[in-house]
Amino acid sequence: MVIATQVQSGGEGTYPLTDVQIDRFLLRVESEYPSIEEEERILGNIDRIDEHDVNVVASLDDIKHMQAQAREIHVYRR
Repeated sequence: MVIATQVQSGGEGTYPLTDVQIDRFLLRVESEYPSIEEEERILGNIDRIDEHDVNVVASLDDIKHMQAQAREIHVYRR
């Protein structure tokens, strides 16, 4: 999902997209302010948002090896 706003240079707030800009988006989602019950549920679950689901994808040795490989790359300018 892409959430975008358009702000004119130096302008404040958001403005409607032109027809040319609208066709760049696959779908349109309207979001309204939640009801009191929905807001209470959101705030009640706020700690769940802070929980991290982190999986190890590389060891410290892997990272050091990749850093060493990167140091071996030379870029020449003409």
